[in-house]
Amino acid sequence: MSLDYMLENNSDHYLESEVEKVRFFTEDRGIAPEVFIGSDGKLFPLLASCPISILDRTRPAQSLVRFAFIDEELATTAKFLRFLSLNEALLRSVGNFELAYVSASAVNFSVAKDAFRGCFSIPAPRSHLYLPKLETIAGTLPPYPDPLLREELFVIAGELHRQLKPTPSPAPRWQKSSTP
Repeated sequence: MSLDYMLENNSDHYLESEVEKVRFFTEDRGIAPEVFIGSDGKLFPLLASCPISILDRTRPAQSLVRFAFIDEELATTAKFLRFLSLNEALLRSVGNFELAYVSASAVNFSVAKDAFRGCFSIPAPRSHLYLPKLETIAGTLPPYPDPLLREELFVIAGELHRQLKPTPSPAPRWQKSSTP
């Protein structure tokens, strides 16, 4: 899911390493290290594994900062609540941020949204929780083409869903390869 999120937001500049994240928060944003670094001298673990990007790399001190919490299909939002608890001070210090709750399931979206709103009841400037639109339910393939009714020779190469995304389609069809 991390890769899908990053591909969908591929124009962002991602902070790829812990060193780059620390440098960005301390030097570009002027945030005290104790806000995001634990007693072991490292980034908080949930923050270290979180994709973080900036929208405008030419103006990092003012740019929107995107944090993506990747929910690995957990049954509860306990990990997300821990993420909010540990990183609330950082998010407030960043100010201009977006937090994406990324999940393959819609089960926890309303709880995550309510937790975010509860945590930021006094809204931070330009902050919001992005909940991606859920895909439509995958459709069923039409019946396999009857060989007796075809007018030309063709081979069924497989199912055709979406051209650019490896996700199910609401209206899949058979992909045909005709001969000249």
